[in-house]
Amino acid sequence: MNLQEFIQAFEEALELQAGQVKPDTQLSSIERYDSMGRLSVMAMADIKLGVVLDANALDRCATLADLHALVQKPA
Repeated sequence: MNLQEFIQAFEEALELQAGQVKPDTQLSSIERYDSMGRLSVMAMADIKLGVVLDANALDRCATLADLHALVQKPA
């Protein structure tokens, strides 16, 4: 999944308006990226990408681009 597709899936998972976030958007600045939002993103990664995200690795992601890079890594 390329970065644009990932951003679209991220926005859908968090029920954000299209175009609301960019690759350099800080995850901490996204109001809906709370504990439930994180679970939604983890579920999206599992369902759409077959990637099981580790919560500790997820915590180390600062931006949407960081999160995209994380889901690109082999398990």
